[in-house]
Parts: sequence; structure tokens; C-alpha cells
Amino acid sequence: AYKLNWKPIFTIMMNAPGVVTPPNYEDIDEDFVKTSFAIATEHLKEQYAYIFQTPENKRDLWSLSTWSKKVLPSQVRMNGTPADIEKLSLAAVIKSPPKRNEPVAKGDGHVMRPADPSRRDNCVVC
Repeated sequence: AYKLNWKPIFTIMMNAPGVVTPPNYEDIDEDFVKTSFAIATEHLKEQYAYIFQTPENKRDLWSLSTWSKKVLPSQVRMNGTPADIEKLSLAAVIKSPPKRNEPVAKGDGHVMRPADPSRRDNCVVC
């Protein structure tokens, strides 16, 4: 539920330029929430203009899941404006995954080489 229902929209809004979460949760007050929401919404308008072509009274009724669905790359490719699709293509180039023959870092700090059947252990560190 987390990955599909609210992570996509939450991640985009929290990573919007200008949204900086205070390190101390006690510093998060109503003013911070309102300001961050406004900044993040402007970011959404810039990145996903097609969403805002829907009348506001309809958007106001959307659930979090609907917003998350609308920002998925597949939905942008199908329904987005040409500018939305172009921004999606640029983001894909910037965040392209490592090539098959490049080492890949694991979450525990180990760097794994591509699978090599002649090696028992593909870990660079071990």
C-alpha cells in the first residue's frame, strides 16, 4: 500500500526544490506545513502540468492514491503534455541505472560486481 498509494506523490513533493525538512520534528509547525505544501504544489505544476488541466473541483476530490497514480512515469507518457514527457525523459537520463558491467553498491556498504560464474564471491570488499 505504501509504495503505490502514497510514496510516489509524497517523494516528489518532499524532494521539491525549496522544501527542507527540519532535523528536529518539533520544528514542524502549521506554517512549515503550509509553506512546504505551497512550494511542492508549484513544483508539481511545473513537472506535471497535465494534472492541473483537470478542473480544481475534481482534483479536490482525488485521493492520495489518485495523485500517486498521476505522477507515475507510465501515466505521464500516456496523458502528459509534451513538456511533461520531455521532463520525464530528462529525469530518466539523469537517474539511469548502472550499466550491467559496473559494480553496484548494496545497502550494507558492500559493492557487488556483476555475476561471474568463475568467482565464488562477487563482493569487492570481502
